[in-house]
Amino acid sequence: MAYSVERVIEKWGNIWGRTRIGTEYPNTTISIPVLPKPRKAYVKFLTDDECLLIEQQIMNLHADNLLQYQILMALYVQKAKERDICNALGISPARMYRERAQGVRFLKGAFTGAKIKFMFLG
Repeated sequence: MAYSVERVIEKWGNIWGRTRIGTEYPNTTISIPVLPKPRKAYVKFLTDDECLLIEQQIMNLHADNLLQYQILMALYVQKAKERDICNALGISPARMYRERAQGVRFLKGAFTGAKIKFMFLG
């Protein structure tokens, strides 16, 4: 199965990119009376080998263009708001959208070269 680059980055961030204080368990607990329903387009669990490949490609983006790296990590890993990203980096929303699109295109090419499965979305 294939997924978009953005979904792969989000999943990588949930599993590998953010510190989880030593646990890889989901955020739901037994004390929650009604568990959330699974999403339709669930991204499969990424193995450690896949996470290392993804991390290597993300670090290639970091070496190539720091601004694109910062925007993608803030949006998809740290889940920051677009307005907060623009204020923190001192850029306009138009530039943020342009740099995000270029970063996603860079990772599409990098993921293709590394044979990481994802889906082109236009």
